[in-house]
Amino acid sequence: MFDIGGLELLIIGIIALIVVGPKDLPRLVRSVSSIIGKIKSLSNELRSGLNDLAREVDVEEFTRDADLDPFKDLREEEGLKPGMTPDQITKKILSNQTKKVSRTATVKLNESEKTDSANE
Repeated sequence: MFDIGGLELLIIGIIALIVVGPKDLPRLVRSVSSIIGKIKSLSNELRSGLNDLAREVDVEEFTRDADLDPFKDLREEEGLKPGMTPDQITKKILSNQTKKVSRTATVKLNESEKTDSANE
């Protein structure tokens, strides 16, 4: 949060010793550390409250149910599963495309044979 090095901390300590005095310096340090502790506990309490609120609203379930995957249709169409490696995905897509092309070629061939036999 604050990027304070050893030299800066030493300078701050010397200035505080001069301004506050050696007698009141321990009390000042205790007060500052107490305030910092309260700020940390309040931020932790706020964070836990927000987490509780998020659980109540079921944000995780909402985002899971929402269609956030733009490639969902492609994945379902190609039969791709989560966790597949890029090589497996490529092989699966190429295999599916090869099957589609061969089906299309078969249909076209059958159509051409029908038109040839009708012309005879």
